[in-house]
Amino acid sequence: MRMNALLTILLVTLLPAILIFNLFTEWDNKINISKNFNTNFQWSQFLYSDNLPATKPPWGKIVSLNIINGNINWEVPSGYINNKKVGTSILEV
Repeated sequence: MRMNALLTILLVTLLPAILIFNLFTEWDNKINISKNFNTNFQWSQFLYSDNLPATKPPWGKIVSLNIINGNINWEVPSGYINNKKVGTSILEV
């Protein structure tokens, strides 16, 4: 009976994920073969004239995450401006 329950769980959760993955893989292959696509990746930030983000800090944080239960143990802002720890963006400014 346990084996049937496990098999049911796998079929209900894993099979749809595999089918969706295969569908997207098939679509990606069709697009790649057709060469009928364009890619353009661009990153921009809204910055002040001093190259600092126009939003209030902190712009990032360091987080301790319990990977067993997903709870956050602690979090603190990260980074420095003018030797003061206030938080910075991941990109260098």
